[in-house]
Amino acid sequence: MILSEIFIVYVVGVSLGVLTGIFFTYILKGSKMASFITEANYKLDTIVISSFAIKLGMLSALGSILLAGLRGGILANKVSPIEAMNKSTQDKNIKVKERESYIEKFMTIPNKVSYKTLRRNKKVLIFTIIAMAIGSTFFMAKSFKEELYERNREKLESIGDKSPWCEILLNLDMNEPMKNGYTKEQLDEIKKIPQVENVFYIQALYSKLKLDKEQLNETNGENYIKFMNEKGFYPEANLGDFYIEGDTKDSVMIRNVVTGLRDKDLEYLGKIFSILQNEKIDINRMKNEPVAVVYIPKTKENGAPYDEKAKGRYEPVLDIKNGDKIKVTIPKEGYAKGIDNMELLSEHKKYSSQYVDKEFTVIGIVDELPTQYRDQNVVAMPTIPYVLISENMFKELSGIDNSYRAVRINLEENISKENYKLVKEKSQELSEIFERTLFVDIYEFNKEQEKSSITDNLFQNAIAVILILISGLSIYNNINYNLISRTREHGIMKAIGLTKKQFRKMIEFEGIMYGSISAIFSCIVALIAEMGIFVYQVYLFIRYICFRYMYFQYRHIQKVFL
Repeated sequence: MILSEIFIVYVVGVSLGVLTGIFFTYILKGSKMASFITEANYKLDTIVISSFAIKLGMLSALGSILLAGLRGGILANKVSPIEAMNKSTQDKNIKVKERESYIEKFMTIPNKVSYKTLRRNKKVLIFTIIAMAIGSTFFMAKSFKEELYERNREKLESIGDKSPWCEILLNLDMNEPMKNGYTKEQLDEIKKIPQVENVFYIQALYSKLKLDKEQLNETNGENYIKFMNEKGFYPEANLGDFYIEGDTKDSVMIRNVVTGLRDKDLEYLGKIFSILQNEKIDINRMKNEPVAVVYIPKTKENGAPYDEKAKGRYEPVLDIKNGDKIKVTIPKEGYAKGIDNMELLSEHKKYSSQYVDKEFTVIGIVDELPTQYRDQNVVAMPTIPYVLISENMFKELSGIDNSYRAVRINLEENISKENYKLVKEKSQELSEIFERTLFVDIYEFNKEQEKSSITDNLFQNAIAVILILISGLSIYNNINYNLISRTREHGIMKAIGLTKKQFRKMIEFEGIMYGSISAIFSCIVALIAEMGIFVYQVYLFIRYICFRYMYFQYRHIQKVFL
């Protein structure tokens, strides 16, 4: 009898499940959504109904319903026919305790009965709570993740710049003579176009740091130099050595990038530094004195910046603190003559007469290098130190003025198609001034991503709603089952004076208890999940993405040059 019942339920359930799944799959055809794990965007153009997925679903459904039927059969077989006819089995499970708990003292008689029923059916209660918590936790954790992302973005944008999320990027090639770049006048033409929100641009200079060997952070620093020389600085790309022996036995030289920032960008750097690291930078001092903010890469003991399996904690590769002196050396005359950048840097002895030194005092050390202060070329990867200085100091150091190598353009959300096309055409014209200039236009991609995010959110919210509905139906089913299984008990209570109103309140109280306990449990589980999301997003995600980006960048360039 049980197997027949299982077969009927199974056939109906599987048929509805397969047909509904196929129906909604075809409805989603042509829509865009983001992946839950990689956050990449996909368009569902081709629909393939997997027979394996259907078979797996049918098998798992059959297994679960057979287990449920098997358990029901075992429980039914434990009851003798005589006990079943006398309806005495349920009375055996009722244990009356004369002593009331503290909570029961504040309850009415019907509420006490419901409370004791919950305590008596602990397995049902635990199952219901877990079922309820799944959907609620999923929904709350997802909402928290979205809120965390939006607040982070709003906070950074409130500082006064959206360049990390630029729509158009221009970046001169690393082999382009260092003195070349876009002028303020050229960039101002784009800025004047309606609905262009911001044009962010920086000066960049490939240079070397002269350091005492004592400034290398022990094992991390030594292994970092070894790694960068052998693998990290792409020897296949002929970028030159990363590490060069210094002028004395106790000194070394390593490659780095110097970035020149405008007054507005210095203020933005100061605000970011204050928010992220709770420290202050003297912006006025940066404008007029040879002082710098430094970014120092971090590695584990093996010196590889992106090896998660390596031993040890992530530590800075250089032992430099606020107030320390660092010396930057650049081939100033060679850059002025337009000699090949890589040759100037790699053939140090040959061009030693072209180099000049400039000493800077460190007044700040950033833990993470902001994307907008980066040169996007391979030679300026974020695995090397960066020295951030003002435009005034940049001109004094290099002699280069009004020449910007990295440009980011932000557009307003409601920009018209005409203005967007105009910005794109102007940007393309600029990219053609210098050969091999990196030109990236992600405006249309961002628009498609917004549509994808809407579909993705709808899809995930639908999953959460379905899970919550399932848990709600589970509560209804459990209460309904409890009522049927306690027919004799309810009949006795009515016989001694329980009114319909009291009976209804008793059932309502039981439902509220199920929902309240499930809600409290869901909140606790969701809080733990949200704490995990927060730790991951704030402390691990950015580092992980950075390491993965550098690793894949390294593998890609290695394949290209091999």
